[in-house]
Amino acid sequence: MPVTEQATTPNTIVLIGNGRHEEFPAAGAITPGDCVKMAAAGTVTAGLLANGELLIAKEDALQGKTVDDAYASGDVVFTYIPVPGDVLSLRAAATQTIAVGAKCGINAGGQVASAGVGLVALSAVTSSTLGDRIKVRVAPQGQASA
Repeated sequence: MPVTEQATTPNTIVLIGNGRHEEFPAAGAITPGDCVKMAAAGTVTAGLLANGELLIAKEDALQGKTVDDAYASGDVVFTYIPVPGDVLSLRAAATQTIAVGAKCGINAGGQVASAGVGLVALSAVTSSTLGDRIKVRVAPQGQASA
């Protein structure tokens, strides 16, 4: 009997990963599944790092929180630095239509957008509001092909 994927939203950000985990204090509200960037005094805020490197906010599972529980300013944010081939469940930006296999990237706000490179969509999303989840694979550096 073939194995089928569950149609439910994953309850974790890192679905398949070989990257590195780090922690930083939040400089503002951050939602798991957003990309974050370094801010003043070693803190992080939602957004994309200037060099295009990915730093993803994860759920705070150690405190019993889920992907739906946002971090407040001053909270310790659990982050993940993915490597090519990792599979993640990230938040899509508002008003996005992304098909399976499409190239996508991270916008200035830290969410997945149809414009950009570095990610390949493994699930489809048509989002009218910020926060719909999309499953993506990190493409090899400089590539975003299925």
